[in-house]
Amino acid sequence: MSESGQLLRVLTLMLDREWRTLAEIARGVQGSEAAVSARLRDLRKPRYGGHTVNRKQRCTGKPGVYEYQLVVNPELLPLLLQARERVS
Repeated sequence: MSESGQLLRVLTLMLDREWRTLAEIARGVQGSEAAVSARLRDLRKPRYGGHTVNRKQRCTGKPGVYEYQLVVNPELLPLLLQARERVS
């Protein structure tokens, strides 16, 4: 599985701004939690759009479970929505 393909899958999944854990994202894109974590870090970089990735602790009673939310760089939103329409 290529990094760029996985990055696109993570981006497409997270465009809805829903909060998800790494495990939920990994299931959604058929990847590992480690790889998904790396792709979320990539999405923050200017080279990959400079998006905002929010993080908060999920209230599960277990420490260390976090949820992530993608807030797309507003300058790129129209392009990403067009691309998603073509893929769907």
